[in-house]
Amino acid sequence: MKVLMMVFATMLVACAPAFAGFEVFQSTTSLGVVNKVKCSTGMTCTKVGDKLNMVVGPAGVLENVISPATGATLTGAQCGSLVLNSPSAISLTLPTGAAGIIGCKYKFLLAYASGVTVDPDGSSTIYGLTNSAGDRILNSTEGSYIELIYGKTNKWYATPGLVSGGAIWTDNN
Repeated sequence: MKVLMMVFATMLVACAPAFAGFEVFQSTTSLGVVNKVKCSTGMTCTKVGDKLNMVVGPAGVLENVISPATGATLTGAQCGSLVLNSPSAISLTLPTGAAGIIGCKYKFLLAYASGVTVDPDGSSTIYGLTNSAGDRILNSTEGSYIELIYGKTNKWYATPGLVSGGAIWTDNN
């Protein structure tokens, strides 16, 4: 009987499925534990040591689009958005600068030849484009484009290539 129990126990251990897995996170939010990953078309997966590298091939990205008909105050939750203007002139206010939004980026594209004013909070500067805290930038040329990134406390930085669509964003006190 002892031998039979030992053989049965060995069979159970040998046949039991492994339930190993790893926890997946989106930023700091847990998406749960998974034990399989399928790399579909357009994605390359490689294992390097104990790390899994997942690379998405060249593909389009549909961005969140904000298109206010009138003025608007942008929020930290809208970071990464593309802001399109409307046929009427609009004034947009950037979120109040804080350490919590460092790395926040907005893209502004003038789809219409109407004025777009971008206004930082009163203590922030749009570095390289304005000469003092709280100064706004302005453009009204269709096709003009700019990206602003919050890089450190009270500083928004414009990406290189400020001339787009033939017009430069200007300081608008």
